[in-house]
Amino acid sequence: MTPNFTRRIALGELAPAILATFVLSMANAAGPDDTLYAQGRYVYQRNCLTCHGARGDGKGDMAAGMFPKPRPFATGIFKYRSTPNGLLPTDADLARTVRSGISGTSMPAFANLSDREIRVVTEYIKFFSPKWRRAENYGKPVTIPPAPDWFKNRSP
Repeated sequence: MTPNFTRRIALGELAPAILATFVLSMANAAGPDDTLYAQGRYVYQRNCLTCHGARGDGKGDMAAGMFPKPRPFATGIFKYRSTPNGLLPTDADLARTVRSGISGTSMPAFANLSDREIRVVTEYIKFFSPKWRRAENYGKPVTIPPAPDWFKNRSP
């Protein structure tokens, strides 16, 4: 056998495994829900556009006078999340930020929005970044262990 023939056999055997891995990883990536796009866009335009901008770049009409500047969704980088550094936040993380706002920033609480409105707007912001379409950007939330006994039993 020639080395070239051996290489073709090895690649031929690996191709199905590589394809299966790719398909499984794509199945794990939720990605944005296309069916909620129009509803999410409506809620976004009514509540988020003036700060985060039409393109989700953080450059809305009100952004110039804000400190810190609004989050640019297009980057796919989120500070407030329960997942490891560099990974996308969970849907619950996004919903919590929208519902409760962020103290010390210009991000207000949108407690007036229904659960459905929060769900559709969090889906809509996922359309601004391609990171939401790649499985490797998703991760499980970090588990925080319970407080040690010495901390629980401390006196004030």
